[in-house]
Amino acid sequence: MGIFSIFSKKEKLKEEEERLKKLEKQEKDENLAKNNSQYEKEDDIIKKQIKKEDYKKAEQEEKKVRKLLASDIDDVLDEANAMLAAISKQYDEIAAIYDKKSLNKDDLMAKLKQSNALIQEIEANKQDDTEQALQLCQHLKQIVHHIKAEVEEAVN
Repeated sequence: MGIFSIFSKKEKLKEEEERLKKLEKQEKDENLAKNNSQYEKEDDIIKKQIKKEDYKKAEQEEKKVRKLLASDIDDVLDEANAMLAAISKQYDEIAAIYDKKSLNKDDLMAKLKQSNALIQEIEANKQDDTEQALQLCQHLKQIVHHIKAEVEEAVN
């Protein structure tokens, strides 16, 4: 009986050792899972911070671009206003030349009014809808250059 009891104890010790190894492995796995979870949380936090920083940088870039675009828009408006002011100052003389050469000054007046309306619309849109303001600026440039060419042709 002694031999059986030794084998039995040895078998029980082996089973206990395997059970302890399984428990240790399970504990290691749980610790790894905890560590991985912690690393994932830290990684998520870092990613969120990076996204916030990227968003702030993008916002700053957008502000710079908007300022540049607003400057471009202001330049177009200044040019158009200067040309329109020059024509307005000399409108009576220009109108007399149009009459003398039998040109249609009503067309010129309509284009001047259209230019003024565009300027007002650009002024209204330049802060909120820069893209729309830029499109209107392109249209205004065309009209202003057409008016300028027409007046120069009529005067010369």
